[in-house]
Amino acid sequence: MLMSWNDYVYQFVLLSPQNISASVMQAHLFTDADVQWNAMMAAAIVYALPPLALFFVLRRYVTTGLTLWGAAG
Repeated sequence: MLMSWNDYVYQFVLLSPQNISASVMQAHLFTDADVQWNAMMAAAIVYALPPLALFFVLRRYVTTGLTLWGAAG
């Protein structure tokens, strides 16, 4: 999921300007001459929430997988 989530070029090339993703929107905010910090920070929070929420939902499985992998090695 994280690899496709961070694939900026694929999203930038194939999506129309009306349907841009959070990463493309955040990149557009960085290119402005007059930086709107509140919009950039809001976009960063929106961009970071889905992977963070997924981690907390699957936290038990991630921890189990890491401890079993470490014990087997």
